[in-house]
Amino acid sequence: MIALLNCPVIGGSNLGFSMPGAMAIGNSGPLYSFDYLSGLLPSQMTFLRASAASYFSSTGALSSAVVNTPRFDFDPLTLIAMGLHIEQQSTNYLFPSVPAVTGWGQAFACNFSDSGTVGPTGAISVRATQFGTTAGPRVITPTFTWDGSTGTAVTFYVRRGTSRYLQVGTSAAVSTSCANFDLDTLTSAIIAGSVSAITKAQISKISNTTYKISVTFSTNTNPISNNFAVGFANSLASARNETFTGTTGSYFDLCLFQVEASTSSSSYIPTTSAQATRAADSLSATLPAIGSIYCEYQLNGSSTITKEVVSISSGILPSNFAGWLRKVSGWNRILS
Repeated sequence: MIALLNCPVIGGSNLGFSMPGAMAIGNSGPLYSFDYLSGLLPSQMTFLRASAASYFSSTGALSSAVVNTPRFDFDPLTLIAMGLHIEQQSTNYLFPSVPAVTGWGQAFACNFSDSGTVGPTGAISVRATQFGTTAGPRVITPTFTWDGSTGTAVTFYVRRGTSRYLQVGTSAAVSTSCANFDLDTLTSAIIAGSVSAITKAQISKISNTTYKISVTFSTNTNPISNNFAVGFANSLASARNETFTGTTGSYFDLCLFQVEASTSSSSYIPTTSAQATRAADSLSATLPAIGSIYCEYQLNGSSTITKEVVSISSGILPSNFAGWLRKVSGWNRILS
């Protein structure tokens, strides 16, 4: 059998990929030719996953695929088919993932209330409304227990309100790192600090008003004080917890929070009263005794489609075959 995931993880990273095109296995000519952009799993392939998993459907909705059901992803904004979504196992250590006004977090210099607006999964999001010019108006998440020895990936969704700039950091002292985001230009800036180094800050648009925010902290050396803060910023250059000078009553809506022990974020894992784990995806097929495999895939965080060929000898793949599956953290897509 050829297992296209379920291979070792290097550096404790989340592993994944996405196949948008066709995988061809054969010798003199293609024995199999698989087009994963079609949204159908070829009958020659076997797919397994021991849990439900999230993906963006053909309508752009953040949906859930049941156990042992493959995820054929779509770009939530353009609705373009993205291919077969493959990931390794990961855990969301923050619960509940849908923030609640009571018992979820603390608000500093801002109100925290039900927004009445629906988040990406249909859950009601919460609204953070700034009410003064005090330093660092922000919302603090609940504390959580996790192993962030290789890094900590924080992900959440935000709906644009009247506030353009948003800041993510720790709830610790102002000497820690933070990341600022501009919701209008889809840009980010990392503001360095003496501890809690942020290595990655990403923003993507999933609808006309909703954005996905991802921030990665380097290690668990005082990484995020077992919680983190989402607050208001004045610009991309705003210092950690600086005094907000914007309009009183500025707001944004928050939903679907996730914390992973990883160097990159993966697909949304819902939680309620405890941590939750998404099982690894496994895709397999029977190999011919001799031939080659041609594959097109797109790695997490890249817009480039990579094309590779490996040879099969006596029904065995070369030892470096899994190497290209280990190049990045997070999800990937198999195109063909």
